[in-house]
Amino acid sequence: MTKELYEYDDNFTSTFASCLKKPFDGFYLPQGSIKKLIIKESHEGDPMDHYEVDITLSLLKKKNYWPHMRVDIQRHYYKCITCLQAKSKIMSHGL
Repeated sequence: MTKELYEYDDNFTSTFASCLKKPFDGFYLPQGSIKKLIIKESHEGDPMDHYEVDITLSLLKKKNYWPHMRVDIQRHYYKCITCLQAKSKIMSHGL
């Protein structure tokens, strides 16, 4: 089942609506869990490249969903040492 059909499923509609508002019945994916690994692997997709926020978000949205995905991806992106060094405006790291 694709994520677009969750809200229309007769058996899952109420659960889906509850999950969008807050953690449902105490179950949620904590920040330190598999979300960080998924974001890291999607962000570092190519061994020679690190994707920006929008590209990482579009890759993850194809198969995953959780509230505030963009915020979580932005947090990871702005803490990524490789990206910070490569995109530094103060000190050039090139030749």
